Amino acid sequence: MIKEGSNMQLSLSNKLLTGFLGSISIILAIYSTSIPFLYVAILFIFLMVVSISLSIEKPSWYFFLPALFIYQIYVPIGFSITSLVVLLFILFAKEVINNNILWYFKNQYSFKLYSLMIIVMTSAIIYSPNRFLGVKLVYFSLVGLLSLCLGYIFIRKKLSVSKILNSLIIFGLPLATLNIIFLLLPDLELDFLNSGIASLFIDPTTLRMLNNGDISNNILDPYKAGTFFINTNIASVYFGFFFCISFSQMLSKWKWRYVICTVLFCGAILATQSRAGLLALIIVVPIFILLKFSVKSLVRLLLLVSTLATIIFSIMPASILNNLTSRLNINAVENDPRVLIWEFTLQKMIEHPFLGLGFGGWDAEFPGYAIRMGLDPSFPPHNIFVIVWTWAGLPCLLLFVLFMINSLVKILRKYLIDKNIFHLSGVGCVIFVVIQGMFDNFFLHNYSISTLFFFLMGLLLYEEKSEVKKPSEIRSA
Repeated sequence: MIKEGSNMQLSLSNKLLTGFLGSISIILAIYSTSIPFLYVAILFIFLMVVSISLSIEKPSWYFFLPALFIYQIYVPIGFSITSLVVLLFILFAKEVINNNILWYFKNQYSFKLYSLMIIVMTSAIIYSPNRFLGVKLVYFSLVGLLSLCLGYIFIRKKLSVSKILNSLIIFGLPLATLNIIFLLLPDLELDFLNSGIASLFIDPTTLRMLNNGDISNNILDPYKAGTFFINTNIASVYFGFFFCISFSQMLSKWKWRYVICTVLFCGAILATQSRAGLLALIIVVPIFILLKFSVKSLVRLLLLVSTLATIIFSIMPASILNNLTSRLNINAVENDPRVLIWEFTLQKMIEHPFLGLGFGGWDAEFPGYAIRMGLDPSFPPHNIFVIVWTWAGLPCLLLFVLFMINSLVKILRKYLIDKNIFHLSGVGCVIFVVIQGMFDNFFLHNYSISTLFFFLMGLLLYEEKSEVKKPSEIRSA
């Protein structure tokens, strides 16, 4: 049972002021092209520190960390790493020193499954065509494990799950609002991508290649917005997490602040124009309603949801709405290149069922097929489960599937037992990952997605073992 600290709630005014100052900092950063980069960075950090200073009790856990989860500042060392990931490695090293990692492996089933998956991935490097790529992808997978541990640490310290999730909502609101603005003003998003501040929050190498025309992605589509994500489909998953957290609290407390937050996060998802994101929304909303309410209570909620949906689509510009509906018709779905990609995938699964293709195997074998079929040779599998199979074969895929099933089933079971609304939000987060993952690439290696998703899983999946003491606690006893 997740315990909540009764004396750890921030006043609403402090929360709103925090979000307001965060919004100002981002807006100032966008218009910073005429100001030296160093001054803009200092201004941004100063405003964030001011907003954080308004907090009460344990600001490092409840404000610095949520801020780093949302605004992952890349460290300028010539290697793709953010300040949050550096912190995760430090905290993980402390857990290793305290001998807690072995305890997690023995007593936390989610930790065991994901650890074994990383071990299998590491062994697949041996027979892979591109071993350097294998090392790189194992590293990115390890970041998820570090975030899982951070969630465990939170619960072990008896910190408030309610407070951390509310802080995430507050810090996420400016980003969601900005994504909606960028959909309405696409030129403003292009200005942001070309500004110095964008390289703080987007991988500088990827951003430079995007701006130079070396790579292309759907964030350049004027009918889509992604803000910190050059792939707007990934952005839809990210905002989906916040929607689940906010929507679950709206259903529980029926306060206007949660209604407004839910509408903004929903708008941010729609601004990505992701079909899979829309499908996830359509599935998550009725599941939440069915799990939370009795039949008699559904009428009021359905009226509210219908009203909000009508308002959102009525104020949406006609060009954006037409673009979304045109991508949902039968012809657009049937002509989607993913269909041909998955045909190739099935063929290769029959040929190499157990070991997969190894790291770099897809890049070596797919281009020939793509040229014959008139596809872009650089297309990846567009399915996170298929990608895991290509990396390290059937064992790795089974472990990954078991991790996702274990996460969904255990969090759902906890909710059915204790009716804790945060467990309901966790169910929605897993659903978003699975649905988007059926149509997209392995976005769990994106720092923003990976750290947030696995942190939430750590918070909600941690299993109390009161009869077993962790080694670090035994030494301190």
